[in-house]
Amino acid sequence: MSVLKKYIIKAMPDFALDRVKAYKERGIVKEILKLDIQKSEVEDGYIKITLASGRVFYGEPSSITRRTLYKNLLRYFPSNVATHLNADNFETVYEIVSRYSAPRSIPGELVRTHSDYRKIRDPLEDFDYEDEQKKEIADIFCPKSGETFLDVGAFMGYGTMRIAEYMQGQGQIVAIEADPDIAKILRKNVKANNFDCITVVEAAVSDIPETVNFYKSSNTVNSLNEGVLKKLGHDNLQTISVQTRRLDEILKSLNITTLDKVNITINGGELKALKSMSDILINSKNCALTLAGWYVAENGQKICDIVRAPLVDMGFDVLIGNLGRVLAIKK
Repeated sequence: MSVLKKYIIKAMPDFALDRVKAYKERGIVKEILKLDIQKSEVEDGYIKITLASGRVFYGEPSSITRRTLYKNLLRYFPSNVATHLNADNFETVYEIVSRYSAPRSIPGELVRTHSDYRKIRDPLEDFDYEDEQKKEIADIFCPKSGETFLDVGAFMGYGTMRIAEYMQGQGQIVAIEADPDIAKILRKNVKANNFDCITVVEAAVSDIPETVNFYKSSNTVNSLNEGVLKKLGHDNLQTISVQTRRLDEILKSLNITTLDKVNITINGGELKALKSMSDILINSKNCALTLAGWYVAENGQKICDIVRAPLVDMGFDVLIGNLGRVLAIKK
């Protein structure tokens, strides 16, 4: 961004900046209409969205930021279409588009379902591959019936439910979430949609079981690593005391000894998560793994650079995207 452009943006009043943000986000309108929302209600303080497909999503009421975006996006919605949108439920709908329509846990989802809105939602869009290469990689990472899928940092479960749809309820999905408030919503979503193949585990993961601080600035900005969040400019962090567990201990308690697919999104704790199940990953002969590697560790290194060598030692071919997305495929 040029110095002049930065100066112009800094000089703009808040209402003008809000309109610019809405203009950049206007592509979400088409994605929201695709969802075909049939019903929106409030249940026990949670937002509950029901799609025409019957899929149900629980979420939390909108933040001030999302309310402002909703207000400025209204001009882009067709006036003759019932969207069931309002300022309260917009956060939940926004997250459905962001995490269910294009889950971080399924690289290549937008290869199968075309969308021009924020294509970087799809991890595979972080790579400069030709279409045919993307299709090949997308097929490798696509969940298949009967597989065992580990989703670490499952959030409210929107992406986890998409995994379950691909697996047609056949197989085993372990959804792990450290934030107690978010884990509660995750469980509600799994139960409401009758996904018996999903096991929810409320736990922070690390290579050493111990009581530690879990830091959060918002529902989507959290980590066991305070320094990672502060490097992103987040201060005034809420602190929660949590007990960490090793992933191999969690998996063995569920009689899982090998994995087919793994997604890890825990904002800086990826290396310790990998170490905590290294033997299982080594023994998983056909495993495909994705993780968010763009976070900067307290030592100044990007997570993608930190995890490359350990993944290679575990038998993976490792691909690193432009922003730091990591795709690892067993050789």
